[in-house]
Amino acid sequence: MKNLPASSICWGGDYEGLAVIDRDGAVRVDGVDKKRVGISVSQKDFVHLVGQGKMVVLPVIPSDATGKPVFGLIAPIMLKDGRFSGGVLAALKTDFLVRCISSLKLGKTGYAFMLDQDGMTIAHPDPKSILTLNATKQEGGLKEAARNMIRQETGTAEYTFQGAIKVVGYAPLKLCGWSIAVTQNKEEIMALAYTNRNLLLMVCGLFLLLTILSVFFFSRTISSPVQETLTTLNQAIGQATEVIIIIGLDRKVQFANPAFAKIIDRPVHELIGKSPYLENTGKISSEEIWEILERGRMWNGCITGVKGDNSIFSMNMTITPVRSEAGRINCFLAIGRDITRELMIEAQLRQSQKMEAVGTLAGGIAHDFNNILAAIIGYSELTLGRLRQPELRNYLEQILRAGERAKGLVTQILAFSLKGDKEVRPVDIGLLTRESLKLLRATIPSTIDIRSDIDPGLGEVFADPTQLHQVVMNLCTNAAHALREKGGTLEVGLSNAEITQGMLPFLPDLKPGPYVKLRVNDNGAGIAPDIMGKIFDPFFTTKGIGQGTGLGLSVVYGIVKECGGGVAVQSELGKGSTFNVYLLAIERSGELTGELSSPIPGGRERIIFIDDESTLAEMGREMLEGLGYEVIAAISSVRALEIFRAQPDRFDLVITDMTMPGMTGKELATEFLRIRPDIPIILCTGFSEIITEEDAKLMGIREFAIKPLNRRTIAELIRKVLEKKNSDRVCSPK
Repeated sequence: MKNLPASSICWGGDYEGLAVIDRDGAVRVDGVDKKRVGISVSQKDFVHLVGQGKMVVLPVIPSDATGKPVFGLIAPIMLKDGRFSGGVLAALKTDFLVRCISSLKLGKTGYAFMLDQDGMTIAHPDPKSILTLNATKQEGGLKEAARNMIRQETGTAEYTFQGAIKVVGYAPLKLCGWSIAVTQNKEEIMALAYTNRNLLLMVCGLFLLLTILSVFFFSRTISSPVQETLTTLNQAIGQATEVIIIIGLDRKVQFANPAFAKIIDRPVHELIGKSPYLENTGKISSEEIWEILERGRMWNGCITGVKGDNSIFSMNMTITPVRSEAGRINCFLAIGRDITRELMIEAQLRQSQKMEAVGTLAGGIAHDFNNILAAIIGYSELTLGRLRQPELRNYLEQILRAGERAKGLVTQILAFSLKGDKEVRPVDIGLLTRESLKLLRATIPSTIDIRSDIDPGLGEVFADPTQLHQVVMNLCTNAAHALREKGGTLEVGLSNAEITQGMLPFLPDLKPGPYVKLRVNDNGAGIAPDIMGKIFDPFFTTKGIGQGTGLGLSVVYGIVKECGGGVAVQSELGKGSTFNVYLLAIERSGELTGELSSPIPGGRERIIFIDDESTLAEMGREMLEGLGYEVIAAISSVRALEIFRAQPDRFDLVITDMTMPGMTGKELATEFLRIRPDIPIILCTGFSEIITEEDAKLMGIREFAIKPLNRRTIAELIRKVLEKKNSDRVCSPK
């Protein structure tokens, strides 16, 4: 039978209480007084007897709780190999003994009673005699009979009790050292004898039969509740959801309940006799934990371990030393609760809060940063239009390219922080991957060598560039984690791939056609075959707490599937892993070449240009005047409103910034439209959470533009708005 852990048990009926001791005599359970848990009763004689596999019955005494007579019964708990593991101590009321002997009737005056090993009456039809009538204190034959009963003898005797001559027959209860007796008035017995002398032999035989039946019935009455108690305890331990472990002084597991086996996904027998894994998430080592426990102090903390499928589990565990009555530590009791999912949810929450903080920061700097970029890009274009020296023009073109890349960087930051909208478009994945690797190089150890092999003739893919960036970063970060201990090589490759019908059994997510293949390879530890099918599951991770949320590969899989692609994995333990991502390829468009070769459109209309930064206002004026427009620039929204209110029909178009002191671009546009409802308005912003493109168009604003805008973009946007205005005017009824 297995060791039993501590738990609180309350009993009714014939039970006064229940306690469990371990093999060293330390109380592990006390259903009445939990303060007694941990004390040692190893010096008691009954512990030695129970340790030999014997059942022990303790003397009848008054209960501390009720004052009624109770006695203790201790049953040994033995292992399958015959070794002693502990004992169960039941405190039983003598009421059921009284019921038993009261059922034994003989004639009109006959009844049964029981004496303990000291001659004290412990069961009697008259409750007043229990624990008050000591037969050894009586006179005559009853005193002599009581002494024989104490000596566990069998016999009969004659005595006088309350003026009546009685005959008593008695026999011992070897199990507990008690005796049971049946007594009857001699006169009633002799009357039967005179009637039929043969009945005398029957009476004597009946006395012995009643004595034997009483012993048998008493033994069954005691053993049955004990067996039921042990069965109930086993059921309670087997169904407990909390982890319960008993660890010996040798630091080896003596007992572990089924809940622990379920959490770690290993059979219990693999743990018995082995040291428990006490690696915790704090800064304290396993050896330090043992030092704390062996000094007699309790330890509480989070421990982590590896399941049978190599995934990580986390458990909040409390380990308490169990002491003997003399204060000596006998063993350690560990009680734990699985908190793996809770920690994952906490990690997600922290990540969400982190991203929210990044989003707040990104939104705060985006407006100012985009204004700076607008000035850099705008003045570079103005200079480029007037400059003829080829060498200097090349420098300015490099500045413009850097400005456009910086603009894209701000867009990516906003998108990562959930401040930007998803933008699905043709993407040059080669350029995106190169930029991602530059960012990655600064974040991983120098012991990891990054190599790239990017085919210059790649097709484009139709996807959100920010999500593609996330795919590359997640795969590379995952590979870098596999190389973190010993270093190694991380290889990233991009090439065109043609998926044929014959390849579909190996790539079931794909359809035949042209693809771009992204390959991320590492020469790290590899992935175990038994967890290969779980690596794309949300929250599955083999990393420790705080090292990952288990979402990286599941996010990759989701993004690739959304793009109409697929992911294939190859891995070998000790040699590394290769992830092949297939993205549906599209032909490179020639729109960019056409755009650059076509002239930038201009016009002769009158425009009021408003921006609170004088640098941008002046740049906008010069740029638009260079396109042929008549422009009035204003750096104050209030001043711009005064100019417009004075001559509302003078202007054909309004271009205004969003974030300005005194009056925002949204408020200014509302006033313009109130004065002149048909005035076209373009609202520009570096970043704003106050208004979206949909909100702007609902209030009558024609176009919503994100700064910085280069010369071609703003020129084409102006023509689009003005030509729409003219079209509306032609189509409107006269």
